[in-house]
Amino acid sequence: MIIKVYKSVDGRLMRLRKDSLPLQLYSAWESRRHLLKGDPSTMQQASFGRFTVNFCPWRANRPQPAPRLNANIREPHQLCTFDKEAVIQQEGVAALEIDGRLYHVLINLNPVNDPSFILTKAPDRPADELCQIIHSPVDIADSMTMHQLFPPQLSFLFNSNPAGSTDAGATINHFHLQSFCFKDRPGDIRFQSASTRVLGEKEDVYAYLKILEENNNAYNLLFLRTVFGATQVAAIPRTLGIPTTPIQSQVLTETIGAPFYVGFLSISNQTIFQAMKRSPVEAELVLAQWQRETTVDKETLARFERQYRGSLKLGEIFTKQPG
Repeated sequence: MIIKVYKSVDGRLMRLRKDSLPLQLYSAWESRRHLLKGDPSTMQQASFGRFTVNFCPWRANRPQPAPRLNANIREPHQLCTFDKEAVIQQEGVAALEIDGRLYHVLINLNPVNDPSFILTKAPDRPADELCQIIHSPVDIADSMTMHQLFPPQLSFLFNSNPAGSTDAGATINHFHLQSFCFKDRPGDIRFQSASTRVLGEKEDVYAYLKILEENNNAYNLLFLRTVFGATQVAAIPRTLGIPTTPIQSQVLTETIGAPFYVGFLSISNQTIFQAMKRSPVEAELVLAQWQRETTVDKETLARFERQYRGSLKLGEIFTKQPG
């Protein structure tokens, strides 16, 4: 495997040593802080049991895609923000090349905490490799490699395209990962629910995701470090969930993938944030209820598991690939 690391200066890539990537990311984050829509270093926080809520009012103005009924998880990629050279020039801080496959590292202009980055496939990749799904074990392997190159405090989250009536939180149909920092919680999967499938090998992850895609079910992937420093992947099949309270509506608007697996979520509505602070016990109960309603039920999960294990036994999709 040939890995190259670059820093990005006005869209130009300058070669770096691999071990200098963490310093480049942190220094670039500080130098580009003035571009952020809001400063997460000054945001208010509140704790509700096992959840930490970040008040991020700047995220209220993010563009939201129109709802898509009966969405196809494999919806073809269309030109988007991450295809624009001007965006890469302004927001790009680094790039990673793995066996010739290039990924750009951008600052997240609407951060959820400090720091926040977005990793995207270079826009000159074939269009059929750019939609927001995992296309092959290579996507998993590259993501795990990049996760190892990033500072250990930063974890990766992947939100797939919506699928059918299920949603995983992706707002842009261009292959990308979010990277964010755990400030006060170690990188383990202490918040996992019963629907979380923890996998260690790229082929296992891909085989499981193929089952979800064949069922047209959206999913999240969470890349975290074990206590021994290895990268572990949690695959989380999603449902849509119907919000019944303003708090649940905010959680759905902000993110579906992160709150229940990394322990924090962001809220952009000050009225709701203050209401949660006034009634912390009720807020925790509402969040716990929302967790149950947006993860697949036991019967569906058992069906996915049977199909996954059957695919391994039959060798239909479980094919070891080098790299």
